[in-house]
Amino acid sequence: MRLLLVIWFLVGVGIASPSAEAEEFTVGMARADITPRQPIWMSGYASRNHPSEGVDHPLSVKALAIGYGDSPPVVLVTADIIGFSSAISDAVAERVGKELGLPRSHLMFAASHTHTGPVLLSNLLGMFELEGKDLETVRNFTEDLKAKCVSVITEAVRRRQPARLALGYGTASFAVNRRVFRPGGVGFGVNPTGPVDHTVPVLRIDDADGKVRAIVFGYACHCTTLGGNYYRISGDWAGFAQDFLERC
Repeated sequence: MRLLLVIWFLVGVGIASPSAEAEEFTVGMARADITPRQPIWMSGYASRNHPSEGVDHPLSVKALAIGYGDSPPVVLVTADIIGFSSAISDAVAERVGKELGLPRSHLMFAASHTHTGPVLLSNLLGMFELEGKDLETVRNFTEDLKAKCVSVITEAVRRRQPARLALGYGTASFAVNRRVFRPGGVGFGVNPTGPVDHTVPVLRIDDADGKVRAIVFGYACHCTTLGGNYYRISGDWAGFAQDFLERC
């Protein structure tokens, strides 16, 4: 799904050719930390029976705004969470629509789908029966996430500068098909002959002087490398991959 989302975003931007001049595009970016400050129930596995026990890797929400000509910019919003529910994305879109005049069609929300991130209100909440302090913690985190989404979108749109865009493709071999067909039915496991997509689409954004400002990448692999008995907050492989690229 991440692969398809990134490709759709690039098509929506309307990149005509890799030789587009810098003055044709303006790009802005922003980020905010969304790491939970206290124990919180984690999403992705219904087998978990208590809140998180610490943090192994910080979580972020990021926005990338790309403008072309006189049209309103398109904005990609990514976050280290299990997913953006319509209740969350619609609320954010409504607010930035009023404050920035940004059409809903110009906003794209893409979660990394980490299974070691927090539970969100209105998203897979049926996996758990939370109440009291646990539910309040989830509610507060969700409201904080929405506010920070609005903040990074606003900052990214307002900080746009001339940029050059280039699209390329790489490969990564660690994804594997997990649907194993057995006489008794279909289960989880490793299916070495099942369909898998190892393509890594990459959007590179340079400033007018050729310095790398941002990288957008996608890969079709669940963020489930740490397992359901893991109780520490993390972005899983996607979070560590982002951190590695930024350090490089």
